[in-house]
Amino acid sequence: MKKTKPGPVAVEQIKLADLIPQARNARTHSDAQVAQIAASIREFGFTNPVLIDTQGTIIAGHGRVMAARKLSLESVPCLRLGHLTPEQVRAYVIADNKLALNAGWNEEALKAELDAILKDGFDVGLVGFSDAELAKLLETSHETLPDTEDAEPEEQPQTGIHAFREDAILPSSNQWGIPDIREDMLLSDPPSDVWVNQPHGDSVWLYMHGSNKHPEGMRSIRAFYVDDYRFERIWNDAVAFIFDMQKVGHVGLLEPDFSLWSDMPVAVQLYNVFRSRWCARYWQEAGFKIIPSLKWATEASYPFSTAGLPKRVPLASVQCRTTNNGKANTKFLAGLRHQLEAVEIDTLMVYGGQEHPRLFDGLKCKTILLPSWTSRRNQLRKIESTR
Repeated sequence: MKKTKPGPVAVEQIKLADLIPQARNARTHSDAQVAQIAASIREFGFTNPVLIDTQGTIIAGHGRVMAARKLSLESVPCLRLGHLTPEQVRAYVIADNKLALNAGWNEEALKAELDAILKDGFDVGLVGFSDAELAKLLETSHETLPDTEDAEPEEQPQTGIHAFREDAILPSSNQWGIPDIREDMLLSDPPSDVWVNQPHGDSVWLYMHGSNKHPEGMRSIRAFYVDDYRFERIWNDAVAFIFDMQKVGHVGLLEPDFSLWSDMPVAVQLYNVFRSRWCARYWQEAGFKIIPSLKWATEASYPFSTAGLPKRVPLASVQCRTTNNGKANTKFLAGLRHQLEAVEIDTLMVYGGQEHPRLFDGLKCKTILLPSWTSRRNQLRKIESTR
């Protein structure tokens, strides 16, 4: 086989539309793994360029490209490997994946690093391990890392919420069967800030599901503005989740934000709205007050995106996922205005809104702009570094 010498390479920004998937790629990527990659890109940036050939065919980085599409990126950094022969490309597609799998872990060093990450207030869920793997590595019964597969089920009273089956059909007044949220079990007072690891005092905080262990005695509202795979348990094991939340003692819960992406089939978008509202109503029946969460994707989702919400809501929340891309901002605002026309909202809490404050000028409701968990953590670190 003729060998070639590597030529000069430079990182190029290539539009996603110009990248061609490798037809013979044997590596697979589940939706959960793509969501993990997307979360990593949001946190750390696009640190690992996609490898392509001279024609723009992907050699390595299919998962990163899928995650970039999920994040609505227009282009990604790429390295063009023009020095490889077709035979070398075929071999490298496999080698790039398999060689990394052949590595192992020094578990003592890994445990020490994970402990340090937790103490720093970093979202340990971003490193790629599952909750069960983290629980085993850290040898802890961390509240956010439950390992209950082999545990004996607790005896549960067959009254109130526990008389419901986990597939209960809850009351609905709309054509899709999306559960109606109770008006008498809505929170009206917003949290003071996003909690990372600050002294909590008597304030009510927005506590991010899956972040640092919830401090004993802290008054909080649990939010789910993380990737879906990290809170699937609230749907798959609804009763056990309620038991856990009763032990923590939250002031209330934010309606879960099961994702609606523009490239999702409309049926999946409808399903995720159904799951979000089902959980919210289920939690209300268990005695928790909730904050409704606004969600939509394409215009096709508009008719059912507000189904189940009361006509008037004292406090609602929305996650600001926009970037500095004008097209994305316009699309986001169009969807938000539709939500505000369909439901009368007194106060809108915008998670991540502090990063885009001018977007929300002129809305007809009062707005409270909160930072994202990552942004607040970075702000706290900067303050700490100057002391």
